Amino acid sequence: MPVVFFLQGPPLSGKTTEIMKIMAEKHKIDPFSYTFIGPSGYYVREFADRFVKLAGSIVRKNFYAVDQFAVEIYRDYEPQMLHINEDFEKVLLSSRVLDNMEGLDSSIKRSPNFVNDLLEVIRDIKEKGEDYLERLPDEDIYITVVEAYKRLKDQMAEMKLFDSFDAYDFVSKIELPHGFKGKYLFIDGFYDFTPIMSRMFKNIFYTFDEIYITCTVDDRRIFNQASTIVEFINNLGDAFTVVKQRIDRKEKDEKFEYLMSIFGGSEIIDTDFADLQKYPNKHFEVENLCKEIKRMLTEKKYEPGDIAIVLNDFHSYRILFTRRLESYGIPYRLEGDFKLSESFIVNLLLLPLEVVSKDYLPELILSMIDFGYFSEVDPAEFESVFLNARIITISGRSRAKQRKEQIIEKLQEYQKKIKKRIEQANSSDEIDEDYIQQLEDEYEMVEKVKKGVRDIFENFLEPFGKGRMEVENYRKLFIDWIKKLELEEKLLESSQVDQLIALKNFIAALEGLEVVLKSIGKKRLGVTEYRKYLYIFISSVNYKPSLEFDNRIELLSLEASRFKTKKVKIFVGFNDGIYPKVENNLFYSGDNFSDILGTRYYSLKENQQKLSLFISMSKTTEKVLFTYPAATVEGEPLLLSSFCFELFPTGSGKFEKSAELITEPSSITELKTKYILSNYPEHRVEDIETQTGLKDLIHDFDRRLKEDVYKIKDVQFLKELIGNRFSYSKISTFEKCPRKFFYRYVLKIPERFEKRFEFTPFQKGSIYHSVLARIFKWLTQNNYDLIEVYTTDAFKNEVLKILKEEIEKQIYFDAELIKNIELEYFREYIENIIEKLAREENLYGVDELDETLDFVPKHFEISFGYSSDKVIVKEKDFEIELIGRIDRIDVSKDNRLFLIDYKTSSTDAKKQLMFYTLSLTKLDRFKNHRVYGGCTVVIENNNGKGKISNRFKLDEYGFINFPDGKAKKTLDLEEFERNEIMENVRQIYDGYFDKNDKTNCYACLFMNLCTFFGV
Repeated sequence: MPVVFFLQGPPLSGKTTEIMKIMAEKHKIDPFSYTFIGPSGYYVREFADRFVKLAGSIVRKNFYAVDQFAVEIYRDYEPQMLHINEDFEKVLLSSRVLDNMEGLDSSIKRSPNFVNDLLEVIRDIKEKGEDYLERLPDEDIYITVVEAYKRLKDQMAEMKLFDSFDAYDFVSKIELPHGFKGKYLFIDGFYDFTPIMSRMFKNIFYTFDEIYITCTVDDRRIFNQASTIVEFINNLGDAFTVVKQRIDRKEKDEKFEYLMSIFGGSEIIDTDFADLQKYPNKHFEVENLCKEIKRMLTEKKYEPGDIAIVLNDFHSYRILFTRRLESYGIPYRLEGDFKLSESFIVNLLLLPLEVVSKDYLPELILSMIDFGYFSEVDPAEFESVFLNARIITISGRSRAKQRKEQIIEKLQEYQKKIKKRIEQANSSDEIDEDYIQQLEDEYEMVEKVKKGVRDIFENFLEPFGKGRMEVENYRKLFIDWIKKLELEEKLLESSQVDQLIALKNFIAALEGLEVVLKSIGKKRLGVTEYRKYLYIFISSVNYKPSLEFDNRIELLSLEASRFKTKKVKIFVGFNDGIYPKVENNLFYSGDNFSDILGTRYYSLKENQQKLSLFISMSKTTEKVLFTYPAATVEGEPLLLSSFCFELFPTGSGKFEKSAELITEPSSITELKTKYILSNYPEHRVEDIETQTGLKDLIHDFDRRLKEDVYKIKDVQFLKELIGNRFSYSKISTFEKCPRKFFYRYVLKIPERFEKRFEFTPFQKGSIYHSVLARIFKWLTQNNYDLIEVYTTDAFKNEVLKILKEEIEKQIYFDAELIKNIELEYFREYIENIIEKLAREENLYGVDELDETLDFVPKHFEISFGYSSDKVIVKEKDFEIELIGRIDRIDVSKDNRLFLIDYKTSSTDAKKQLMFYTLSLTKLDRFKNHRVYGGCTVVIENNNGKGKISNRFKLDEYGFINFPDGKAKKTLDLEEFERNEIMENVRQIYDGYFDKNDKTNCYACLFMNLCTFFGV
């Protein structure tokens, strides 16, 4: 007759220690003579690790979690059956059961919450036994539960599947041989027995000579469920001899007294063992805790393995903590079962299947770029090209090769448009080298994108096709992708051990799926069908994301933390909604169900979490810290967990205690940040590096930069960045705002193309310049007089033809309506300015006394400084080159020059005209000419009729006279060269780029960047 030794007593009384001593005695005699069963894998590992210190060495296969024990026996007897977990059952329930049930709305069938709630009831039925069905209310919703339960049961039997409850039920009914798991059975760590578990344990008890089982006895509500273990022992019957033993704690310390007072015990004791800290928000909470942990480690108070961070909201906090711990150089590991289907690396590998299944949607191809299937182009740039080329609008079904050809064709069309824009930019009044370089870079970017598209289709998508394929070939494709993408090497290099573990588990899952599919006769599958089976299969696979390294900070879920013994545990995010974290079940709500669970459902779940919290705290030896954010990042207040009132005395002052924020840098990155941006807001450097390209400049910050970001110390380095060629635009940008100059010409921040229907001011100016240049070339080539032909239909048709061609070069959109709107807009202004020029009686007369001069339009879009036509400006040993483009130069019979600059809108262009005049006087090609004067032609002035302004005349002494308007001026060209050009360039090379009083920030493209820097 088996003997059952029942060890019972209050929490922390030493029951586990006592059962361990008895096990050690049995172990000395025969290390294979016993079996240990615990409630979970976490508990079993912790128990075994403690026991090995006592016993010296152990047989690990003697130690089981209860699920593992039942499943192993089931598999031994039914090897053809496949074990599935809760996630697999959810997929099965939604895809195979609910879809075939009539009377359910389609939205309900697809609702994850409905499926989760329904499965919870079904598992309760399995746990409590089928007689539980008779207790369900006679209502439609519970009739649905019964039908779903029976259908799921039949479906699993048909597919040869079983879950842990099926294993419990199986083991409770079969006849097991005596001694098949040894002579002695030890059971510890349980706080309740479910009915199905009780039946299983009673059946296996017959196979052992001695059974040792512990039970916590306490009057508090959180231990109410322990009564199920007592009832189980009391109902064993005459077939067993039961020996009950009471175990009480011999020594009582402060920690014991505190734990016995909380959650419904006596009056709560105020102790240093447990503390509570408040933070402004979650980010301050995480950062400060990581700094505090680093301080604890550096001061040698604790080893990393002494500390655990407990996250009941695991997925919300996990990424925040891992990033900070890594940046502070703190070793850590994640403890907890992660779903393989949620792994980054697994989703990366599943993506091509999704792309093929969903007909090669462009947005999914972009997702492949985001996941690194083509790394030669930044994902943001790749997406920008797809948007500009209008690839994102491609839809409809297609085969792989056809879709590839569609995308390549769109990209080639986009390249043609970029070429047109380059031609347009080269015909502008002033060549903007940065803008042209951008266009050329964009062209090259499209070329790389084309290569990326070809690589993705040829290497990852086209091998599938749309036909059926041998299932082993799918696995071979995955293995091939892993090699092509060098995933293992990259994960090792970036120390992403968790993803490397996931990858290994995924490869094993592929092999397992192949066996299952072949065993049920599915040897050839199409992509969509294989993808469905694969997703269902990996949804049932969990993995542990960290290797079993010793001496690391552990990030634990509340469940995993229950049986981990640590010196310090930090319970993070102690807010209402996280403690307790309970989602209501629609099947267990309302008075009609209160006799089963009903109104007690929430209370039951809350008590389960309180018990988990209590157990976790009891496994902490020195310090328990609870932390919580008082508000969201946006400032919305958050409530403290109601558990706090059962953990801390209200008069202790701990509820009002705010954590002391650590401001000292805790990493090299923080130290650099503090040094460089000492006068600016905190937490900015990472974003600045990412968004502005400042990373290259601050890489060697201690040598090249002072504390002020806008001061560059290394002048030679600065000259390399800026060069020695200066356009008027470049110099005037510095004069107006040195900081804007810094962004544009030092950091070289690209100005992104504006994707909008109307043209940008730059594009409008380019079109005006090009159209007018071509019109006057046409007039000159055909020997026409503008005054004679500007009203004729032939001339107007030529203007319209030229205008259409120039608009086509600039416009991104193919819609005829947009083209027609823009055409009418430009035509009105072009015709008005031509009429203004034709009717101008004396275009070249600067004042009323000037005679009518005989000038003829001869040179158009004259560039200088870009090839051999150099304009050199010297001052002692200081030398620079001027670059630019003059819209039009008219020449008289006696070789006098009159320069004309077209402007889109009215502006004071005197300095620009002087810049062009100075350049003309230094150009070799015009050394036999003399500059007479010039003007600007404004196309879009207020009345829409055009305007001639800024007329000037250059005299023989080098003085420029601007007699037009109220502000008559006479300026010295040599003085302009010395004071306006050379002096500004000298200041540029001084390397200080702060704001000046002339700066106007309105509508500046870099205004937000200044705000971002905090200045």
